[in-house]
Amino acid sequence: MSKMIFPLLILFSVTIASKPHFVHAESLFNLKFHDLKNWEPLNFKKIKEHSVYEIKISESGEKYLATSSNKSASGLVYDKEFNVKDYPILKWKWRINNILATKNVTLKSEDDYPLRIYLIFRHPPDHKYSFFEGLKNTMVNALSEEDPPHSSLTYVWSSTLVERVPFPNPYTSRVQMIALRSGEKQIGEWLVEKVNIYEDYIKAFGEAPPSVARIAIMADSDNTSGKTSADIMSLEVSSLK
Repeated sequence: MSKMIFPLLILFSVTIASKPHFVHAESLFNLKFHDLKNWEPLNFKKIKEHSVYEIKISESGEKYLATSSNKSASGLVYDKEFNVKDYPILKWKWRINNILATKNVTLKSEDDYPLRIYLIFRHPPDHKYSFFEGLKNTMVNALSEEDPPHSSLTYVWSSTLVERVPFPNPYTSRVQMIALRSGEKQIGEWLVEKVNIYEDYIKAFGEAPPSVARIAIMADSDNTSGKTSADIMSLEVSSLK
């Protein structure tokens, strides 16, 4: 993870605050990673080494996104927003090729994962900042012209964690994490995950999420000075129906 979580939120806010591209019911996306033309790079000012994202072809002839990090951190943000209340189901196919030797997720020095699937939530239009939010945003805005996003829900594959139990990111409680899998079992296998974003957000934050979100992907190993390798073949957003 970045040495500062706020630069991550700031960079997300830049893309979120740009002209929105809402996904309508008749055109919900099913991403197959034939190319990266709809993905925007997410880099950090204080991290010189960027993770690598490239399209590869599997033995069965399917294209997938191969990610790798080497003492690095950077990500990709999908350029379309969607309504998580209407379309709360997120499904993807991934393969984690190695895990990092981390033991304590509460430490900033161990906040690295082979692959993160982010849901980045935008502030509601009528949101009013509390005094402490305003104070925090004043410090953040010293580095950016945009307000930070409301919150983030992040799915990961952890080294040692209780699966499906939300926990706060060590940098900020505005980012809540959920480990869908842990340990070395099934490393190197293609696996399908299916989550209910809306329900998971309530479990993690204790309240309903803002309506509008975007998806981001990130591979990072800058805090642990390690190396990661992980792949993702598809991402699909759908309704409950």
